[in-house]
Amino acid sequence: MPESLRKRVVALVRGRGVAGACAHVLEVIKNDMGEWLEERRSLAEEAKFDRRRGVQTSARIDPKTLSVIGAHRASAVRYQPISEGSFQTLLARLVDLVGAALPLYRFIDMGCGMGKVLLLAAEYPFQQVIGVEFAPELVAICEKNLREDRAALQRRCHATTVTLADAADFSFPRGPLVVFLYNPFGPEVLAPLLNNLCCAERSGAYEDFVVYHNAQHAQLLEEAGFTPVWENQGDRILKRFAGSSTDYPSI
Repeated sequence: MPESLRKRVVALVRGRGVAGACAHVLEVIKNDMGEWLEERRSLAEEAKFDRRRGVQTSARIDPKTLSVIGAHRASAVRYQPISEGSFQTLLARLVDLVGAALPLYRFIDMGCGMGKVLLLAAEYPFQQVIGVEFAPELVAICEKNLREDRAALQRRCHATTVTLADAADFSFPRGPLVVFLYNPFGPEVLAPLLNNLCCAERSGAYEDFVVYHNAQHAQLLEEAGFTPVWENQGDRILKRFAGSSTDYPSI
């Protein structure tokens, strides 16, 4: 037995006793096995989606391995596709909130990766679906997926595009927006993004929505003037009247 492992075992037995140490080890094994099984289930579902649609979205990609534009690689989070069920749950709640006005909205996925969210969002009658991604390699894959998607004829939004850009520098279009975030980056990018969104030149009176999956930094949105309207297990939907003028300082 390696000396470092022997010392950990001795310390564990001294601290918990033999029975307590055994119980602790079994609990750790149980938790690790549960995480492993969940990961295997997720990968199987992702592979099934990709086979059905003829696309490539299933991957786990560290941004350190990618060439990117802009200065925010360190703030980026590992790429991992959303599950189809999670996205459908979020969009069902959004549709309840927006109602018949949904076709007036542009849907923007910040940090779109390989484009799974874009493929799913195009199944809803948005005015336009836009992906924003700072890695040229992922933009190319995303564009290929949009071209080769076997379910393209079933899309209800036919204006789908991908933009190569640093999310912190993205200029938001006019009109009602749904901004989608799958925890793609930290406050160093989210703060200037919110500043750009809140200060963008807009026309008309309407509400913008942010759909935030795995909402690690939801407090920043509330500080920027967004109001939570739905929450479930770490997912959030927030809204803000586009006419309000919160000056949100970049970090």
